[in-house]
Amino acid sequence: MTQDLWNDVRQSLGDHLGAARTKRTRQSSDALLMGKLYDDSDRRMNPTWAKKGSKHWRYYVSQAAQQGDKSKAASILRVPAADVEKRVAEAVGKHSSSDASPADIRNLIDRVVISHASIRIHLSEVAEEATARF
Repeated sequence: MTQDLWNDVRQSLGDHLGAARTKRTRQSSDALLMGKLYDDSDRRMNPTWAKKGSKHWRYYVSQAAQQGDKSKAASILRVPAADVEKRVAEAVGKHSSSDASPADIRNLIDRVVISHASIRIHLSEVAEEATARF
């Protein structure tokens, strides 16, 4: 094998791998509460989705349920993403301008804990500072 051929193959492989990595990083989630939603057993709830035909459902599921260990599960295993995101956005929206973007709302949230009966929203320092100004 010649050095030129070797260099061409390495370049081709590198281009291919670089494109695959770029594609993966572009597939970010649009979940408002990603990394901020926890169940009442203090386990993170991750965004996921299901699709059947043309219907598409988004929801958050407890890590215990995802890992198949329902013995460690909290009082709630899965919640519809749209419902929980809407309620949290409405509550947190009181601490921001009316035209707040999802990124603005995310910055105001430190943590959200959900149980079968309640949603507790822990605001970030940014939200607390904004509230203190009013």
